[in-house]
Amino acid sequence: MGDPRAEWRFETLARDHDRASFSSGVEPLDNFLRSSARQNADAGISTTIVAVRPETRAISGFFTLRMGEIAFDLLPVEERRRLPRYPVPVVHLARLAVDARERGKGLGEVLLMEALARSLRASAEVPALAVEVVAKDDAAATFYAKYGFKKLLDSDHHMYLALKTVVEAFKPG
Repeated sequence: MGDPRAEWRFETLARDHDRASFSSGVEPLDNFLRSSARQNADAGISTTIVAVRPETRAISGFFTLRMGEIAFDLLPVEERRRLPRYPVPVVHLARLAVDARERGKGLGEVLLMEALARSLRASAEVPALAVEVVAKDDAAATFYAKYGFKKLLDSDHHMYLALKTVVEAFKPG
């Protein structure tokens, strides 16, 4: 079995992508992709990356990234010790969704790894301490925890993954 990423191509959301047929089963995510993702990109608010099969423009999944910050006091004590006492810069993983027809094929993990790789590259130019996410429910929080995301102190669904952890995970060998 080859690299699961080879099944999909990652592209910045464009006008010619088929957004109408995408259905994750989560209406707010589907509506965001159809109605707001391109407008947010045009306004410089966020970037949405879509996974498409090489033979089609249909969207199999997507994630949205933007820069953000989290309050110093939301970090666990062990993270705070080495930081100045002001808001901490992060890359915010605003949304991640897989089309219902693509579930069970590993695309959620592939999307997350692509989002983390892009976050790492972005942080080389605009420093960030972590990738932050607000999981939509307990199942999503469990998914992120499986990849090392830890809870912030304000909510079980508000989570982060230190970029130093991402650096280690992406090291060759």
